[in-house]
Amino acid sequence: MSGSSPPLRALLAKDFANARDWQELQDRLHRRGYALREAGAGLALVHASTGERVAKASDLGYSYARLLSRLKTPFPGHSHRYLAPRARPGL
Repeated sequence: MSGSSPPLRALLAKDFANARDWQELQDRLHRRGYALREAGAGLALVHASTGERVAKASDLGYSYARLLSRLKTPFPGHSHRYLAPRARPGL
């Protein structure tokens, strides 16, 4: 995983940076053959066709807390919804 993370990070950087919501992010990733899935308290990048785990989103520089804070809503179906108030203080 670590050997592929820097190039993968660069490949997906604009998709993560420009997505305005979870659906748009998933759509962008899917066009590249990837998807996000819940993994523990965070997210994992997986191959869209097989579900095989590629990397933790946090290893690519996109922790669940960081994405949650930016996208303003929990990842659809994520079981760790308690993280939402931590990522969005005051709500």
